Amino acid sequence: APAPAPAPAPAPAPAPAPGGTTPAPTQGPQSLLDVSPSSLRIGVPVPEVRPVLSLRERNQLNAQASGSELRFPLLRLAF
Repeated sequence: APAPAPAPAPAPAPAPAPGGTTPAPTQGPQSLLDVSPSSLRIGVPVPEVRPVLSLRERNQLNAQASGSELRFPLLRLAF
């Protein structure tokens, strides 16, 4: 009996678009409102808790740890 015909070769991958690179993904908004020349985006900001005085400031002022502050980015503008 004759041997079966070989399977056809897979189709070649499509050629990349002119320019050669894929655009980088855009970063999500980092504040409640993110305004740029091309868009207005709304996001969920990440709160940050940090000391009121840095270690250097506490040493310069001879102060005790005075507490923490909560930073919550509400608005980011790009011109």
